[in-house]
Amino acid sequence: MAFAPQRYPVAATVDLNFHKFIPASHTAAQRPTSIKELRTNHRIWYGYRAAAEYMSSDTDFFVLRRFATLNTRVLLAKQAQIYHLGRILDDLDNPKDGELPPINNDTVLNDQRYGRNEILDELWRLLKEYNEFVTAYSTLSSRPAASRFELQNLRNWLDDYNGAICANEEQLLRDEGDLIPIVVKTKSLLRRAIEHSSILLGSFLFGNRSKNLASADSESKYFNDDKVDKFVYYTIVGLGLGMLVGPLWLLDKVNPSGARLGIITAFIVVFTVLIGLSTRATAIETMAGTAAYAAVLMVMMQINNPPSN
Repeated sequence: MAFAPQRYPVAATVDLNFHKFIPASHTAAQRPTSIKELRTNHRIWYGYRAAAEYMSSDTDFFVLRRFATLNTRVLLAKQAQIYHLGRILDDLDNPKDGELPPINNDTVLNDQRYGRNEILDELWRLLKEYNEFVTAYSTLSSRPAASRFELQNLRNWLDDYNGAICANEEQLLRDEGDLIPIVVKTKSLLRRAIEHSSILLGSFLFGNRSKNLASADSESKYFNDDKVDKFVYYTIVGLGLGMLVGPLWLLDKVNPSGARLGIITAFIVVFTVLIGLSTRATAIETMAGTAAYAAVLMVMMQINNPPSN
């Protein structure tokens, strides 16, 4: 029977009544004696079980460390190892005069140079690990940093359940500059404004729901994502129709060309602002959409003001 010694041997006992791990350093007088007292001990009652329950309850709560510095250091170490073996291989391929008898480099199966095939095997292993690591980390490093909204969610839980995770390990989640979201959501400014409004989220529009979580913090609010998406969709459609129908009627009521140009200019500015607030369009896409909208308004101006004979 194999025996694996503990890396960090710690004497401990198990409280069978509550099925909680309690270090032996806690005397009987220090142990909770009731469920009510146990609930106030965040380390024993909540801990990582509650943290996992909370973070998995919504993607806006689930953030992890990128470990950018450590990943980079490992890649640099692998790179140095590969480079070192490559230099040794070069020396075997090109021996100095008088060091070794000349050996042909035109064969692999019948290679007589001792150690060359072994180095190639080791290079294959290292390069495979290096290439896979580079590919995986390039994907990881392309993820955006956790948003202020996501960081605030995590901060609220850690503050509400202070001590649920030991101080050293809690610092893993406090290092906000290295945290990334597991699920990346690209949200428009309109969507983010809704999520930051406790009044809107608490209204009937979004079906404010409350998950039955023992670990939910006092600031958490759960809402129906589908209802928010539909609200944003219909808001954008309504504004788009208004931006098309509105100038059509206004231009019909105004005759001077200067006033018409003023109306068109105002609608173009409002249209550009609305694109930035309600969509995720890039600057080039915004300018292209604005140019197309301006062309439509100019056609409306010509239709409502036909040239006189």
